[in-house]
Amino acid sequence: MFGASERIVHIDCEGMSPHRTEEFNGPLAGASPRPWPRGRSRLLLGLIVGGLLSVLISSPAFADPAGPTDYRSEVIEVIPATSEITARVIAGDSFLQLEVTPGTEVFVSGYAAEPYLWIDASGQVWENQRSPATYYNAERFGADIPDIADPTVDPEWELIGSGHAWSWHDHRIHRMDPFPPLNSSPGEQILDAVVPITVNGVSVEIHVISIWMHPPSPAPMVVGAGLGLLAVGWWLNGRRTGSLTSRRSVRRAAGLLAPSAGFALVIGVWQFGSLPASTDPLWTWWILPLVAVFASTSAVFSASGARSSAGAGMAIAGSQLLVWSFQRRAGLWSAILPTDAPWWLDRAVTAAVFPIAAMSCALGLWLLSSGFIPVKQRSQT
Repeated sequence: MFGASERIVHIDCEGMSPHRTEEFNGPLAGASPRPWPRGRSRLLLGLIVGGLLSVLISSPAFADPAGPTDYRSEVIEVIPATSEITARVIAGDSFLQLEVTPGTEVFVSGYAAEPYLWIDASGQVWENQRSPATYYNAERFGADIPDIADPTVDPEWELIGSGHAWSWHDHRIHRMDPFPPLNSSPGEQILDAVVPITVNGVSVEIHVISIWMHPPSPAPMVVGAGLGLLAVGWWLNGRRTGSLTSRRSVRRAAGLLAPSAGFALVIGVWQFGSLPASTDPLWTWWILPLVAVFASTSAVFSASGARSSAGAGMAIAGSQLLVWSFQRRAGLWSAILPTDAPWWLDRAVTAAVFPIAAMSCALGLWLLSSGFIPVKQRSQT
């Protein structure tokens, strides 16, 4: 009797006041569903392609940024001591960073004692394209070396940076095997190495050691995941007052998703700003949650209107955060994270976002797949 849309009335037994729940529900028996609009097909295809691109552009094929690790390398000595350079290890054991004072010229030797890096007196950074280290250092665990690399020929310098500083994957400062070392235990030293450089014509050695760190406490991950699941449970509890696809339920879900995206954005921006540009920090660390913030905010304002708009916002935001949290999964159990943010906060937010994102993505896709647009219900007297 109500046409193509149903109305469910719930009675509040305490206040004896009727509450209407307007649903994004299917039709009554006998009604014909609307065909799947071509626009929605394009939108869903865009979601899938966008998610795949998010994974691809953050893969090592495009960059090999600092990642979570179980080892901490540190510079313990520079021999002979000099105030013209500052050397340190970034993100556990990922990168060796060298800063030089203006007017200082530094050469870094490759693995065959060939010239590899050159920081000239003006602060520009040059890389020898004939050095095998140029190609081998492209990835954390080493990369293929092309035939053009030859440490015995004259250097072929290419400008790669400026600012009197540079950071690179130097495989002398970290363990090259992704598996834990045999006959060693967390807390023990597993590496002792030297990186040779030349400072204003004087030979200098950077002495580095590496320690296998103890695993982190699982408490932040457990608490974060628990909070995320509690939030999803709170949303599911809305079934007591109506369908999960009702406007009220969608508003509740969007209200959970928006602050989750905000927390993820803070963590992503914090991490991105923690690392120098020469380490190739990933833009997706903050772009994915930024997109989720805009999409979830749109879903909040669209929850009382067109179903397709709310569904699109939920699906886009949820998918972006799913990719974001999945990419960060190794940080949940690794000892060291490549960020200046408190590690417990980073782990807790990553664990909390995942279930909320999964719930939101599923709800958004369900709303988009529904064949009916909600119709405002008239008040029942």
